[in-house]
Amino acid sequence: MLVLASIVVQPVCTRTDAIAKEANNQNENLDRVNFDTQIECITPDGRVSPVSDSATRLPNAPALMMEEDIISCALQEGETTFIIPLPKAAVLDRFIFINQNASACGEFNIAISNSHLPAGSPKWTQVDGIIPFAHKRLFNLSLLGVEAKYVKLSFHVEKAGRMTRLGLYRDEKEQSGKIAQVAELSAPAEE
Repeated sequence: MLVLASIVVQPVCTRTDAIAKEANNQNENLDRVNFDTQIECITPDGRVSPVSDSATRLPNAPALMMEEDIISCALQEGETTFIIPLPKAAVLDRFIFINQNASACGEFNIAISNSHLPAGSPKWTQVDGIIPFAHKRLFNLSLLGVEAKYVKLSFHVEKAGRMTRLGLYRDEKEQSGKIAQVAELSAPAEE
C-alpha cells in the first residue's frame, strides 16, 4: 500500500444540533465519490479517451470504471496515463486500479495538481517517486491526506521480461535489497 500522507487533523468544535445534522447529511452524500467529470485515459498510441463506467459502457473504451474508486484496464506495452479529477469536497481515502494484463512489468508513478494539466506537463507534483511492478494485478493506492483537484496515474509497461528503471532509494543497503526483490519478482521461474 502506498501512503501519501500520514497526518490526520480533526478539528474539535461545538455545533448546534441544526449545524451538526446538516454536516452529517453532507458527509453521508460525500461518502461515495461522484465522478461527474470524466476520467481521461491516454493510451500508449497517444489517444485520449474517456474511461467507461459500468452503467454506460463506451465502445472501444481503454478502461472501465467499475465502482466510484476502482478502475480496471489491461495495461499495454508503453505509457498509459489516467488523469482523475477529484470532486471538490469528496471523501476519497484510497483508489484501486486493477490491471487485467497479469504479464505486465514496468513502473508507475503518481502525481497531483490543483489545476487540469496535460499529461506531459512538468507542473505535476510527483508523489513517492517511481515504483517498479512485475506481474501485479491490484494497485491499492492510499490518497489519505491528499488535497488536490487532480491525480495522475502513469504506468510504463516494458516489453516482456525487461525492466529498465528501478527508482531511487535512500541508502545503499536498502537499495540492494529492493533491487534483489524486484529481480526475483521479474525473473522467470527456473525448473
